[in-house]
Amino acid sequence: MIVNRPHFLILSFIVLLFGLLAIAFSAGDAFAQGGARNIEIKTPNGGETLIAGDTYRITWDASENIDKVNLDWSRGPGSLNTIVSSIDNTGYYDWTVNVGNTINTQFKIRVRGYDTGYGSVTDESDDFFTVVSANTAGSLPVTSRPFIHSIEPAQARVGQTVVVNGARFNNDSFISIYDASGSGPVALPTNITDTTLTFTVPSSLSSGSYWLKVTHRGNSNYDSTPINFTILTTPSVPNINSTSPISAKGGEVMTLYGNNFGQGSYVEVLGLVGSSSLTAQQTIGASSLTSTSLSFIVPTNLTAGTYWIQIGEKASETKSNRVYMMIASDVGGVRVIPNITSVSPSQVGPGDTVTIYGSNFTPGGMYVEVVGMDNLYDARSTSNSVTWTVPQWGFGPGLYSLRVVDRQRLVAGEEEKSVTSNAISLSVTSSTNGTITPVTPTPIVTTPATGTAFTRNLWRGMNNDDVRRLQEFLARDAELYPEGITSGYYGKLTEAAVQNFQCKYNIICGGTSDSTGYGLVGPQTIAKLNEVYGNGGNTSTGTSGNTSSQTTAPSSSGSSGLSQSQVDAIVNLLQALGADATIIANVRSVL
Repeated sequence: MIVNRPHFLILSFIVLLFGLLAIAFSAGDAFAQGGARNIEIKTPNGGETLIAGDTYRITWDASENIDKVNLDWSRGPGSLNTIVSSIDNTGYYDWTVNVGNTINTQFKIRVRGYDTGYGSVTDESDDFFTVVSANTAGSLPVTSRPFIHSIEPAQARVGQTVVVNGARFNNDSFISIYDASGSGPVALPTNITDTTLTFTVPSSLSSGSYWLKVTHRGNSNYDSTPINFTILTTPSVPNINSTSPISAKGGEVMTLYGNNFGQGSYVEVLGLVGSSSLTAQQTIGASSLTSTSLSFIVPTNLTAGTYWIQIGEKASETKSNRVYMMIASDVGGVRVIPNITSVSPSQVGPGDTVTIYGSNFTPGGMYVEVVGMDNLYDARSTSNSVTWTVPQWGFGPGLYSLRVVDRQRLVAGEEEKSVTSNAISLSVTSSTNGTITPVTPTPIVTTPATGTAFTRNLWRGMNNDDVRRLQEFLARDAELYPEGITSGYYGKLTEAAVQNFQCKYNIICGGTSDSTGYGLVGPQTIAKLNEVYGNGGNTSTGTSGNTSSQTTAPSSSGSSGLSQSQVDAIVNLLQALGADATIIANVRSVL
């Protein structure tokens, strides 16, 4: 038979090509089914001390396509001894430590993972670990010793809660944490079960790598095998100093200024000021972010009002201090003017409460103005009502004209006419016969009420109990507030006292309340007040349970024959009416 040589060569090449393609497709299909295979030994990985006969948890990480695992121990190259074969890839195995009768104490663990039908992959401990005999470790039998198989989390920060998982724990168990030199603190568990110990990472630890073991109170030989534990660097907590603008509407940009802002910083809206529950209602991502500023777009779904907000940091899970975010009244994208429709009742006496009804009010942000009097009075407000209590002092019988002012928007820079309502009349009479009923002056409290922290911004023109409490605390220091008047009205004397406080504690010592917050009680000043006066003044060192305020007993003062409490009441009234320090001093000298 004669074969055409060129045709034969072509046919042979085609057969060879198909053969190679079949091999390639087979290999590719195998890789597609098996995928990349990985396995890595985690513990023991070098440096640990294990006790012969004790139980130790070997752990590893492996890719999902590893279905079976072999474990071996070795003394080095050429030495391999089986621990267990063909077990499921669970990521751990509790090994009863047994390395035979050997004088060698240095060992490694080898793990081999199988992707059945497609191949295997191997890893071993990075360095040697030590195995000692039970006699060397101590007098207690290994079956009585606690053992640790994991720590959750294995990396933690100071102050963080950690759970040690294992066995044979009891009420005498505690945790020892030590570095390579063997020094370190102990941690007493906050919760104990047979298999878990919960503790808080001690504040004395700095970041780094440590060993952790469980031991037994009263018996230093009652030690578990140590396990690696890492202390992470404590993150810097974000801090907010100011916001700009103070008030905004949905869709506008607001910027928070401070320090320690990080790559994962975001804004958390906690709820309206005055809410009984403050939880994260909404998170807002940053539109612009540096270490000292965070800009974000105000959500359009927030109703008008004053909200608590804070900055959260994703990586460290830390939270900043809380500050106000004011959402201005807004209709159709245009801020509107507050409008009064009625007041009820229309005739009241000093100390009575009235409600002003209308529309376009900012919840939590409206104040009452009495036309012709240079005061703004604090009030409770909703979107359609403002509730106000007529002061006991300064209001004689007569007809007064009231307006409501959106102070938040005013502070934010809006024109006064756009944030002040129309006026409505209110008749003030005696509650009995049409004349002012004298009010018995309340003795001056020398020990302020305790236990309530300052939580809200305060500024000149306000008149409320928070201002009175501020004055009481400032009056403790004659250098800060020599006048010591506690009228509840935030006038220029109180403003000067706040400025003295801010200068003394290096908060701010110049500028104006609008430009720098000088003389205004804002977030930084609030924090320092709570620090200096013990969370709002809770600095009592008297007998536990005695919460009674002490008062100054009435006594004769000067030639007028008035008691000291009556003199103080007159001075408070003068302060509420705006009298300066010279006038007040002259009045005191006469009385």
